[in-house]
Amino acid sequence: MLNALGSAALAVLAADPKALLGPSFQLTFLAVFLVAAVAIPVIDRTSQPYLRGLRNFDSTDYDRTLEPRVA
Repeated sequence: MLNALGSAALAVLAADPKALLGPSFQLTFLAVFLVAAVAIPVIDRTSQPYLRGLRNFDSTDYDRTLEPRVA
């Protein structure tokens, strides 16, 4: 996602180099950067145990290997 953000920023700046100084450009790319660099890894780390617990939802033998809060 960060590579796509960089590519989009370069494309916008290639079309209009003065856009770099505009607050709309800066705030837009800062917001997307924060979501890509901070929020997505945090969500992945916090939801990963639950995704692992739901992977074999119909198996009763798999429950013994999971943490109690996930099972």
